[in-house]
Amino acid sequence: MELFTDEIMRDLLASSLKTATFDGKVWRDPDAGPGSTEGQFVDWLTIKEQAKSVTADVKRIRNHPLVPSDIPIYGYVYDVKTGRLVEVPEATVAGKLDNPQGSHARRNRVVESVARQARPRVPPRTLRL
Repeated sequence: MELFTDEIMRDLLASSLKTATFDGKVWRDPDAGPGSTEGQFVDWLTIKEQAKSVTADVKRIRNHPLVPSDIPIYGYVYDVKTGRLVEVPEATVAGKLDNPQGSHARRNRVVESVARQARPRVPPRTLRL
């Protein structure tokens, strides 16, 4: 459910925000009080379809060259009424692991690499005769 679109924002600003009400479905302004038409010049960057937007973001992250393919990526929408995160199933599918078996191998390589780096480096001893 989308509460704000660019059009709704412009209409509300053209009248009065003080008298604007939300009836559970749409915003209304019963009193055409003092407003401004300046809102028509603002790009409000509202999102018409949240699930599609989240899925597109997850796909963009999944396909980024710096994001390893063995890291799962999920997409959620925050529900302001309940305070809960709602998973977007299409985004989860888009962000799935490319190679689920490879995640263990990569993790093992990372652990081995960290272990090698953690070893104390002892300078070579010089033998004097």
